[in-house]
Amino acid sequence: MSDAKSADDNVSDDSERDRAFFREFVSPGAESRAAQLVRKHQLKAALLTNEPFRIDRYEVREELGRGATGVVFRAYDPYFAIDVALKLLDEEPTSTSPHRLHREALALTAVHGRNIVRIYNCGLFEGQPWIAMEYIAGVTLETWIEGSSSLSWKDIVARFVESARGLAELHSSGFIHRDFKPRNVLISKESERVCVADLGLAMQPTIPGLRESGHPSEQQQIVGTRRYMSPEQISGKALTPASDQFSFCLSLYWALYGFMPVEGSETTAEHLTLKVKSGQRPTLPRQSPVRVGRVPAWLEQTLLRGLSYSPADRFNSMDEMIQNLTRGRGLGCYVTPSLLYVLAGFLAGFLIGKWS
Repeated sequence: MSDAKSADDNVSDDSERDRAFFREFVSPGAESRAAQLVRKHQLKAALLTNEPFRIDRYEVREELGRGATGVVFRAYDPYFAIDVALKLLDEEPTSTSPHRLHREALALTAVHGRNIVRIYNCGLFEGQPWIAMEYIAGVTLETWIEGSSSLSWKDIVARFVESARGLAELHSSGFIHRDFKPRNVLISKESERVCVADLGLAMQPTIPGLRESGHPSEQQQIVGTRRYMSPEQISGKALTPASDQFSFCLSLYWALYGFMPVEGSETTAEHLTLKVKSGQRPTLPRQSPVRVGRVPAWLEQTLLRGLSYSPADRFNSMDEMIQNLTRGRGLGCYVTPSLLYVLAGFLAGFLIGKWS
């Protein structure tokens, strides 16, 4: 009898442990819709089958990270025998969102370039959109900056120029990234290739049909990371590639100085925008940069122009900004045509005086 009671107790204990495990595993808490969905299917795959958890044909191997826009996994594509980065997006389904996602993802698959992550495929998983992307084993630009103890401004600018080329590639295809920040740039461990990643919020305003329904247009939705948003993005206004330029300059400012461009604070772009609206322009810090010791004047002026409140006052394109960054990077100053004429005249006068 005592043995039977002991066995019953064991069964009861096991059941309670299973229930506790279940409660812990599927408890939604503060998790996003995508995270809850993943946990549910992981539990089902672990307890009821011997099959790996799949999203479409992709076998989910491990979680790489999660943020405001969804969850990213390393997954295996058995069709091509490669690893991919698979992002399950947090997006409230609407009557038009699956069609919009499909159109934009199809357009993104045609975007090629060394400095941008390739998009392979897209679809819906129980109503939540997902995107399969090129998997790059490496670190984020944010991690690279914070983990390096002896960076120069040239080291930082070199990495940012590569990421700027990625944005330029995206813009040339008609897309706006809308969430550029150091955490969304990857550096490959093997080749040190720099790639703009996390294109889950990239939009192409020229795609027809975005305003077919009564739902707010993509231009009116405020999405992205508020700390790195442009003034027009925070205000919900129509966006152009100049918005990415503002986010890029915020990121580069942070990388060089160690803080955001409002004195004495780790503020968001929203606070910066409020200051700009009240007549205060972004200022350069009085103290020396935290990371690099000194920033050339030409680079500071480049940052200030890219951080202009009005998009019309910024650079005409990322390509123009890249020209400024690469032209100054090797010389430490701008060499303008007028300066070249002055130098040529001085040299000519010197040679004429020497040989006369």
